Amino acid sequence: MILRPTIDITKYQDSNGNYTESGRREMMADTAKDYEIFSERYSEDVLSHQKLLDKINSLLSERTDTAYAEICSICESYEYHKLSKIFTDFDRFLSAHIIYQTEKSAGIQGNIFSLIGSVDDYVSLKQMTFYLFRRIQMCFPEDETYAFFGNILNINPSFFYILQMLDESCTGNKFAVAEKLSHYYEKSGYKNEALLIKSFSEKKYEYIPINKQKIYHPDRSYNHPQKICFITCVNNSLMYDECCYYINKLLVPAGFEVETISISDASGMAEGYNMGQSKSGADINVFLHQDVCILNPFFIYEIADIFESDNAVGMIGLVGSPALPPDAVMWHDKRVGNLYSLSPDNLSYDYNPQKTVQAITSVEAIDGFLMISNKRIEWRDDIFDGFDFYDISQCTEYLKLGYKIVVSNQSSPWAAHDDGIMKLGLYNKYRLLYIDKYKS
Repeated sequence: MILRPTIDITKYQDSNGNYTESGRREMMADTAKDYEIFSERYSEDVLSHQKLLDKINSLLSERTDTAYAEICSICESYEYHKLSKIFTDFDRFLSAHIIYQTEKSAGIQGNIFSLIGSVDDYVSLKQMTFYLFRRIQMCFPEDETYAFFGNILNINPSFFYILQMLDESCTGNKFAVAEKLSHYYEKSGYKNEALLIKSFSEKKYEYIPINKQKIYHPDRSYNHPQKICFITCVNNSLMYDECCYYINKLLVPAGFEVETISISDASGMAEGYNMGQSKSGADINVFLHQDVCILNPFFIYEIADIFESDNAVGMIGLVGSPALPPDAVMWHDKRVGNLYSLSPDNLSYDYNPQKTVQAITSVEAIDGFLMISNKRIEWRDDIFDGFDFYDISQCTEYLKLGYKIVVSNQSSPWAAHDDGIMKLGLYNKYRLLYIDKYKS
């Protein structure tokens, strides 16, 4: 799969698709100008976001219809919609007022605003709900999925909330998810809610049976069993618990050992990964974000096979750039790989190694949401002390030492990344540091 660039790169390239010298200079100048404009506006947007956030949270604490009505007015304002394109919490809170107004019209007393104390509470509830939908589509054991449903039920959102979440999630198989939710409501003694959700889904969604996960036990043994460590910088326990849930579902080759290390006190990703790597005695380290869920049950087999097939491979990614563009913005040029992004949702995940083309693509850089290494090279936390360009810097360090960096050509995405809107406030600072360090 090729992920298309976000800008028209052809204006910087010749007819063969190569960057010209003048094109390189023009691209650098255009990107610098874009980030200069962005930086000028961003500081103002941060202040506006904090002011509106404080206002909404204050209104939520009042617990009155008048306050709730004012929240609706804020969410419908131009200023809020503009900020929702920049800040993840506002983007995810955007539909709360729609649910509230629907509940109010239906005469429901325990409305969505009365169940939360802050915007963050709503964002967490929404995240839990999306996790539930994914577990249903992945056909995980019903007792585990039903228990997770119970966590949401304890908060007691209305079925209007559930229906809104189904619409927002872009879930590929909404009918099947709604059918399972109806079953869970009935199982919990909420027969009216079960009937309403079932009736709604039958009218609105197309019936598509969920494909059961196909688990093939490969006839594969390894001469040198290895230890694999999953290292994550964590500041959100809900996300990390879900991340670990999927790690614990992975099939483990005979003789292999798996551990997880969480780092909660790092000032930046590179520092955190150095801390984790120093604690790990593993042969293979998987550096992944807390909002990544590994869907491929054969993930460990896959990466072990890649490393074993070529000793020169030092790092594996799931999305990467065959050639980093001159301005060092990865998504400004073509990328390779595969992934489910936010609201992951054209699943269920159906994996059959007999049909997978075992192939890799060499790249210059990989996206930092998941990076796998069988080498122990220090991350450059002396330069990249934040949350940007730590990944591309590490790739460049590997290439300087003569190691290959590859992306697996996945027939189905191996992972889902529940990323929000990128925080680009310091992105340009680290972009310029990277160019100064490696491209000057």
